[in-house]
Amino acid sequence: MCEFYCSFEDKSSTFFLRIHTETLLVLLPTPDFSMPYNVICLACTVIAIAFGSLHNLTTRQFRAIDPNIKKGFLQKIKDFLKRSKKTEEKEKKEDANITDNSEKNDNEINDEKEKIL
Repeated sequence: MCEFYCSFEDKSSTFFLRIHTETLLVLLPTPDFSMPYNVICLACTVIAIAFGSLHNLTTRQFRAIDPNIKKGFLQKIKDFLKRSKKTEEKEKKEDANITDNSEKNDNEINDEKEKIL
């Protein structure tokens, strides 16, 4: 045990100590057999997305559709809500007309009473 400990003793005027540590360089990933597979998958995905977008733009046909012929579920719901809103507005107008008519009838009755008197 003295051999190891004694090796660190400084018996001279200069003392040299060599310390070995981890390297300062970043370890790069070592290639394995899955890396070519990953590159092929990534390249094929990029090509498929580019080709699909280009194909879609060049082959799509734009058509005008008559809105009265075919309606989707969402459009049917919107139409239903619009109809119910319109009926509520009509009912409010009818209620306002009824109150106006009743006021007119009261005024006419009062006018007739005045004529009689």
